[in-house]
Amino acid sequence: ILLLDTPLEYKKGESQTNVEITDEEDWNTLLKMEEDYVENMCMEIIAFKPDIVITEKGVSDLAQHYFAKANITAFRRLRKTDNNRVARATGATIVSRTDEIRESD
Repeated sequence: ILLLDTPLEYKKGESQTNVEITDEEDWNTLLKMEEDYVENMCMEIIAFKPDIVITEKGVSDLAQHYFAKANITAFRRLRKTDNNRVARATGATIVSRTDEIRESD
């Protein structure tokens, strides 16, 4: 079991950000960047081969797709208190960023 308190979806900017897209290629580039970001997070998780991933935040459709291909079940939007209970019951550590995952988590 892997416990997270980070979203498994593309982060929207916290400040109001405007992007001017002048042609279709710019739009495709922007989408590709978002997809690559989610894919990278998922591959970091899949490398540890968890059976279950639980997060307090959201899980994008693309992340669900990668997890389904790797036979990983993902639970999203679990309350912090419930995530803490799962951590105590399983001995797992709640991780804040996917690049900080260790085998001991």
